[in-house]
Order: sequence, then C-alpha cells, then structure tokens
Amino acid sequence: MSRASWIFIFSILFILIGALHAFEEWLRFFGILIVDGGLAMLWIACATMLGLAILRLLPLQIPGSLRFVTAGALGLGLYSLAALGLGMLGVLNRNTAMAFPLLSIAVFLAIHLPHRRAFSFSAMARRAENWLNTKMNAWWVWLAPVSVLAAAAVAASLPPGAMWLEAGDPHPYDVLEYHLQVPREWQETGKITAQHHNVYCFFPANVEMQYLLTMHIAGNAWRAMYVAQFITLGYGILSVIAMYAAARAVLPSSMPPLLAAAAAATVPWLVMLSSVAYNETGLVLYITLAIAWIVQGLTSQNHRLLSFAFAGVMAGLACGVKYTAVPIAALLFLCILFFPRRHFRSEIRAGALLGGCAIFAITTALAFSPWIVRYWRWTANPVFPEAMNVFGRARFSPEQQARWERAHLPTADQRTIGKKISAFARETLGDQRYAFLLLPTIVLALFTTRWTPAGAIALASLLGLTIFWIGFTHLQSRFYILALPLGAIILGQPSRSAAAALVQNVAVICLLFAGTLFTHKILYDELERIPDFRRVIGHQDLSAFLPRLTRDRIIARANIALVGDARAFLYTLPSSHLRYRTIFDVGDVDPSSPQKIIDAWLGPDAPRLRKECTIVIDQDELDRMLTTYILGRRWTPQPEPRLPLVIPPQP
Repeated sequence: MSRASWIFIFSILFILIGALHAFEEWLRFFGILIVDGGLAMLWIACATMLGLAILRLLPLQIPGSLRFVTAGALGLGLYSLAALGLGMLGVLNRNTAMAFPLLSIAVFLAIHLPHRRAFSFSAMARRAENWLNTKMNAWWVWLAPVSVLAAAAVAASLPPGAMWLEAGDPHPYDVLEYHLQVPREWQETGKITAQHHNVYCFFPANVEMQYLLTMHIAGNAWRAMYVAQFITLGYGILSVIAMYAAARAVLPSSMPPLLAAAAAATVPWLVMLSSVAYNETGLVLYITLAIAWIVQGLTSQNHRLLSFAFAGVMAGLACGVKYTAVPIAALLFLCILFFPRRHFRSEIRAGALLGGCAIFAITTALAFSPWIVRYWRWTANPVFPEAMNVFGRARFSPEQQARWERAHLPTADQRTIGKKISAFARETLGDQRYAFLLLPTIVLALFTTRWTPAGAIALASLLGLTIFWIGFTHLQSRFYILALPLGAIILGQPSRSAAAALVQNVAVICLLFAGTLFTHKILYDELERIPDFRRVIGHQDLSAFLPRLTRDRIIARANIALVGDARAFLYTLPSSHLRYRTIFDVGDVDPSSPQKIIDAWLGPDAPRLRKECTIVIDQDELDRMLTTYILGRRWTPQPEPRLPLVIPPQP
C-alpha cells in the first residue's frame, strides 16, 4: 500500500483507540490532544527546524531518519542550554521564551531558502503527491505502536498526580515534588536560583528546561502542565526514530531495524514514561543517538571526527538529562578507544581512534559543562548532591548526607550479591513493564545475530548498564530503561542465516504483540482505579486532589506550610504563599518528639511560620518519610489513609 493509505489507516486506528480509552469524554480528550499536544509538537518542530538549519551548514551525508532525529535532539538540547544561561542571568521571561521558536523558524528559512533556485507550489505539490503514493509494504509493523501511542496520549491528557499510582512507578510524587515543581518556582521568580528547600533543583535538567520555557509562554505552570507531558511524549517518539536510525546505521535492509524499533515502541515502560513529565525519554533519545553517531564515525571515512563530535554532544546532553548517563558515556568512550578493528575489518587507524576519543571526550564535557559550572557555583561540589565524600557536602549536615546515601542504596536485606541478582531478575525479567520478553529476546539475539559495530557497542553498553544497575543503584526497575534502546539496536542487526533470521523475527514479533497487550492492560487497570477518571481528563485545578480543608485554605489564598508532604505542585498558590521541604532538606530530626519533628520540617524560621502560616501535616507521608529515610526501616502503610492535620496560624 502507499504511504497515503497507511497514514489514513494509522489515523483511524489512533482515533478509535483514543476514543475507546476516553469513552464518553472523547471530545475532551481530543480537545487536549489538539491544543496542548499540538503546541508540544509545534515546539518540537521548531527545535527540529533549528537543528536542520545547523546540519545544513555541515558537510555530512547521513540517512534521512538519522538527520531528522538528530536535528530534533540537537535543537531541543540548544533550547535547554540557552534557557539555562538566560535563567541564570535572570532574563528568561515570556518574551525571551517566545523568541526560541521564532528565531528557529527565521534561521531555518534564512539558511534553506537561498538554496531553493525557484519556489513553486505546483512542484511542491507534485513532490508531496509522489511521496504519498510511494509503496510502503513494511509499514504494517507500525499498527501496534500507533495503538500504544493513542494509549500514551490518553495518559498524557490526565493531570499530573493521577496516573500510574497502581503501577507504583513512574510514581507521580516525583513529578509533583521535582520535575514540574522546580521549573514552576523558577518561572515564578524569573530566575534560576538554588532552592535550599528542594535538593532536586541541583540535578541536571535538560528536559525540565523545556517545561520551564513553556511555563513562561503560558503564563503559569498549570497552564503548561499538559504541554509538558506531551513534550515528554515527543521525546519518546523521537527515541523510537533514533532506535531505528541507530540499528540501521550499517544495515542496508530496513526491515529488521524497523521491526526492532516498532517492538521497542510498544514496551510498557517507554509508553508509561512518555506520558508523564519525567526525563527518562530524553535520556533514551540522547544515548541512542550517541551510539548512532559513534557507529557513523567508525564505519564512514567521510568527516569521521565530525561524527565523533556529534556523538560527544549527544552524550553530553544525555548527562545533562540525568546523572545515570555519566557511566554510560564513559563506557562509550572506552568502546571507541578499544574498538576491535580486526574483527570488523575496519579501515580506521589507531590514530584516528585516538583522535575520535579525544573529540568525543571534549564535546561531551562541553555539552555537560554548563550544568557542572552551575553546581560548582552554587555548592563548590560539581555534582552535588552526589560524591559528597569527594567534593564536599555543601549545606548538608552529616546526618543529611547519610540520609541521602541511605535513600539511594539497596535496602538492608538486598545488599548481598545474591539478593541483588534476585532483585535484577524480579525487576527486569519478572516485570510486565518490560513485557517479560525484552531480555529473553535480546539473549536469543546473541546467538542469531551477525555482529556489526552498532550491535557490538550496544551489547557492551548493555553489559555495563547491567553491572552498574546491580552494583551501584538502589535496584529500581526504571533505572534499567536504557536496556530498551540498547536491546532495540541489537535486535535490529542482520542475522547469521535464513533460519536465524526466521527465529529472530518471530521472537521480535512476539515481543511486539506482548508489549502491545501489556501496555493496554496496564493502562486499562490504571484507569479503572481512578474513580470517574474520564471527567478528570484535562482537569486544570490540581488542588481538587487535596482534602476539603486544605482546598479551603488555598481558595482563601492563605499562607501554607507543609510538613511531611512535598507535593507542592498540587498547591495552586504563588510560591510566596507556600513553604515546604523535601525529606533531604529537613535538618537533623529527633523522632522521639513530635514537636521537634515539626520544627525540623519548618526549618530555622519555624516560630515565624507558626504565626503566619496554616500548617498542613500529612500524617501518612510524615510517617513514611520518618520510617524510610530517618529510621531506615521498611514502611507499612495504614489500612485506611488518614486526613491531614490542618493547624491555623498561632498568634
């Protein structure tokens, strides 16, 4: 069938699946999709135009899919770093944020129009008609990804804090405490500054910078929250294209990479992370592109150093998304340095490899350095709150340092190697969010795949990721998400024989259908948990999720201080009316005295806050925080949730 026929079928399928999940509120869903989703896609399109303009100036001959997705990732990365610089200077506002897409369009037109000898609408129409009429028999593999894309769009249309509570992770607590709350405070103050009540402001934030920019344009954080979620979905879509481009880097046939990318697109973890304002989809995008550009540098003699430079930029942008990219970037450096030339009969010389390593390291450092400089300026620790034993703990007390480190280590009963391997099996092989088949399919591919540089680098990175996950993380399933793009690259490599190709394709198709099935099942179960969820689609006032007494204080525009709870994004008040602390920003706590616990949470100005603020004590959250992070024990929730205590100001 032609492209036009497939696009029509995909559109009908997307509409049907979206309407099926939204049910009687389908009109509300499509309204959010068209307005907020459309704005998010327009934002990403403008960033892509900026990237395409830059790539046009460089003498690179690369496949169309790799060019397109690199342009999108590069444009978004430049947006993030520019927003960081302007925000640090205190000149990021609605006007300067609006300049980002407008300047992108202007630069794109200024660079591309001079290369057009004559502009003709009829010629453009003929090219579009020829493109639409081209036969695309392999596009059937996108039927399943389109269905899960519709599911992700429905999930992205629900307010932050409503989704994935049943699944456990991606838990909305992080979104309400960190991913949306930190940009919200920067938007309201008009400057990117250190927040000593929220330690997560010290994390790299290449993805969160997109949220900050759209908040400035929208006027406040809550008007932009759905746009932010659809931007995350846009990162997920770009990630799937990047997986296809990386897998096809050295493979003439498009079918195995196409099938592998389609299967990866249906894995529930990617769909879930693409529907909330998390940053993992940005991490997946940049690491995948770093591998793709390394392969370009290893296999192409033309502009080899430029390819390694692009790989370093993508790796540096990945480090600017999340710290977990740093060890993967180091591993990619080693993959270049020790690339087995004889095994792949590569003509690249040892000197070229050393030059590629140097270029990769320099560009990675340059792309990551703005965040390092910011941390150093704020705390004198370039990676605060990590590596406090090496670079210092800044404002943290020894007890706070121990609390942070305890929270990011396995529990006491998981610290032996046997328990860690057991946790790995449970969190990856036994997790339906990886569709159960992801790792078995990758292991099968080890025996059916004819290795290429892309597959070998992906395999080395996957082994390094596994060692890092088992040895240096607190054993959460989500932290293994980079196995998805690495596995897709491995599955997209050529097979050793026709029989091996048959086995491998059948396994990938099974993964494709299993991922689709589990994605829709998880979404259905989650939506069934939310009472009358369809009326929640597109809801703007997040304070509706709070108890009545608390909502009344918000409506009265009272000053509120939170104890135990740090989900500040639920409180639709100006930041000047709200006081809160994360558990890691609370000073030394004496669990034996309730009065001292409250004073520790309120901080040094507790006497003033008691006089000026309504104090809201979330009893369940306070109990969870004290048990888990202060006492270091496993927390057992109450059979029935308790209402918060609301204490009026005390004269």
